[in-house]
Amino acid sequence: MIMASCIKGINALQGILSSRFHTSYPLAPLTSLKIGGMAEFFASIDNIGELQKVLNIAVNDGIRWRVLGKGTNLVIHDGLLKGIVVQLSGGFKKIRGYEDNRFYMGGGCPLSFLVKDAIKADLQGAEVISGIPGTLGGGIMMNAGTRLGSLGDLVEEVDILTKEGMMEKKKRQNMGFSYRGCQIGEDKIILGAEMRLKPGSDVRETVKAAIKKRHSTQPQGQKTAGCVFCNPEVDSAGRLIDEAGLKGCRCGQIEVSRKHGNFFVNLGGGTASEFLRLMEIVQNKVYQVFGIDLKPEVRIWAN
Repeated sequence: MIMASCIKGINALQGILSSRFHTSYPLAPLTSLKIGGMAEFFASIDNIGELQKVLNIAVNDGIRWRVLGKGTNLVIHDGLLKGIVVQLSGGFKKIRGYEDNRFYMGGGCPLSFLVKDAIKADLQGAEVISGIPGTLGGGIMMNAGTRLGSLGDLVEEVDILTKEGMMEKKKRQNMGFSYRGCQIGEDKIILGAEMRLKPGSDVRETVKAAIKKRHSTQPQGQKTAGCVFCNPEVDSAGRLIDEAGLKGCRCGQIEVSRKHGNFFVNLGGGTASEFLRLMEIVQNKVYQVFGIDLKPEVRIWAN
């Protein structure tokens, strides 16, 4: 039930966003895993002004807010998710090129856009994110990457919005990029970033080879959330899971991929509780066999 103190704010959001504001909105279709309950409120945001207004109302009325990209590398709990889920659209999904091999990407822009533009311009660098299905905002927050490198290596400057609605600019060296993370905090939103590539040759072939490798080792055309666990410093999470005999292990309709142990597959009708239980089973078994505590790479949304 919506608290009386929040009703005015919710009405204001409806007035600002009109048909782009929803209540009891299904989230599972917006994720690659196809799992998750309903968002209490959901808003599609087209520009910075709208985003500032939404954050102002949410913060003042004590409404929890979260930002959803393409829903990859994400597990959303079953049932009703309290608060407002925001998705960046409109101008946030655009990319444009500048001189000196630079590009500016909006926070909701798919990473694949940079890869395509890099191929057209014969520029190197974007191959490190080839095949990654997420958006720039989520990619920066997680410092997404492959065996070739990480997104943070390409960043020059990031535009950020604080929960107070203030805009900030941060240079790469102040982002605190690390393996699958950065240090800007979960209470800020990536509005966009300037990326820099470098002249190269055979870029198309490099990207094709990287995607071919990815497809040959990871499940394709199945409902997954990407890598479930971070790789330990001294080993590969997938190899540890495989060596522990866990490929094909199931909990309900969620199964450890038979192709790559660090991917869980939703076989159809799976739930978040099944996914999380399977995570526990895998973590416990790997610790029992190897003495290594696997840390989650997937983000988990719960109340």
